[in-house]
Amino acid sequence: MKRRPAACVALALFLLLLLLPVGLLKESPPITQKQTGRIEGRVARWTIKDEGMQLNLVNCRIQAGGTSVHADQILVYLSGAADYPVGADLSLSGTIYPVETPTNPGQFDSSLYYGAKGISCTVFAENAQILALHPAPLRENLLQLKKRLGEVYDALFSEEDAGVLRAMVLGEKSALDSDTKNLYQKNGISHLLAISGLHISLIGMGLYRILRRLTGYYLPAGIFSILLIAAYGWMAGAALSALRAVIMCVLMVAADLVGRSYDMLTAMGIAAIALLLPSPLNSRQSAFLLSFGAVLGIALLLPVLRLYRPKQGRLFQALGVSLSVLAVTFPVLLCAFSEYSLYSVLLNLLVIPLMSVLMTAAIFCGLAGLLLPGAARIPALPCRLILLFYRRMGELCLKLPGSVLSIGTPERWKNALNYSMVGVA
Repeated sequence: MKRRPAACVALALFLLLLLLPVGLLKESPPITQKQTGRIEGRVARWTIKDEGMQLNLVNCRIQAGGTSVHADQILVYLSGAADYPVGADLSLSGTIYPVETPTNPGQFDSSLYYGAKGISCTVFAENAQILALHPAPLRENLLQLKKRLGEVYDALFSEEDAGVLRAMVLGEKSALDSDTKNLYQKNGISHLLAISGLHISLIGMGLYRILRRLTGYYLPAGIFSILLIAAYGWMAGAALSALRAVIMCVLMVAADLVGRSYDMLTAMGIAAIALLLPSPLNSRQSAFLLSFGAVLGIALLLPVLRLYRPKQGRLFQALGVSLSVLAVTFPVLLCAFSEYSLYSVLLNLLVIPLMSVLMTAAIFCGLAGLLLPGAARIPALPCRLILLFYRRMGELCLKLPGSVLSIGTPERWKNALNYSMVGVA
């Protein structure tokens, strides 16, 4: 680790933030109780919902209860469809709700989740008015592209399959129905629904290698691929797992451009520092812990397993990856969900190899739907077949005895003991 200072700094920073009380990492909320008021802010992102629109407003001014306070970012819900482009300054009125704190043990901590995103309160707006426009064509066009791709999936697939593809390709988990979400979660394959390293590397590194072979030039192919990776990560919602994957993939391309070898632990350390410094609360997010834990297991434990079996077939390689990831992420899974899918390791051996085919077909399907709607039916066929296979295998696993083990949340000393044993190994 002496040759990996970034990884050492990231580990020290993470442990420090983990030991600090959560209260020191949180900012004081500008609104502490429900009240009506007026808000002004600039649109940073918009999302179409079934009930209307969701807006992320930044640099906000809240006027309520006779006082005026500032908020870095708030979440606004509007009923009905309207055109509020990125960069628009809005003035709106409605009911302001503070971010809820958990009142029962094991309850989802909304204040922790939204606090890590910099969101201090939510607003259910009754009306909105555009005060000024500050055009942001790149971000606006990316969101328009995301909207049109979602419409293509809605037109070609059933509601269930369209929701899965929206989550996998566009990062829109709100389109998932509850039954499908539970099916993936209880089978331990819900990571397929998140924009992660598999998605980013397939798009970024795949495009980089294709362009490099077609053009024969490294630099233009690398720059274009890096820009595309960053744009896709933002368009897909900039979730923690996606940001981690974007940073590591960009470093992988950059290492190839300058003729240096890529080191996974160093890239992971840089990504962790980049995510923890601006938002220390990320250290408490299950998405952060699971995403980085998976990479840490592959980087540290997988080489140890290979020492005992240097010559491995593809099945043993895939099994080694799954077991390495499980060894690091198992306590986090229990803390987040209080249950474990007994057959998840074996099921992942079946579903993960098909993800590259599914993602490639889904991307071609979306792009073809924009340009040649009739041609989109061709790549739509393998998407339907793979999603049907996922659904059938998930339903089969849930029928097996002991498919879901309700273990509960482990105590801290048990987690510490587990990681100590992993570290010794």
